[in-house]
Amino acid sequence: MMVNAFKTSVAGLEKELETLITDNQIQGRIDSHNKILYARHPDKKNATFRRVLQTGNEFDQDVRAMLPRANLLRFKMETLKESLILLGLLVWKKGS
Repeated sequence: MMVNAFKTSVAGLEKELETLITDNQIQGRIDSHNKILYARHPDKKNATFRRVLQTGNEFDQDVRAMLPRANLLRFKMETLKESLILLGLLVWKKGS
């Protein structure tokens, strides 16, 4: 039994385990009636899904932030091209 291994009382061990679980230092739950500690194993599939979803959201935000800049640059290039054509410094052919 854990009580013998840690040289403490059942109540003392239960209280200490409650503190550790509450502080997220260990993952588990206590069956107080039967005096059993159940370990909780982290759900790796769920954690992976959350990381992938977060990465996708960050990518979406980055792309959305880049689109206005890309449109502005395209507009500036078209405006520059039109200005050069008007000044006769650039010969423009259809389809270019």
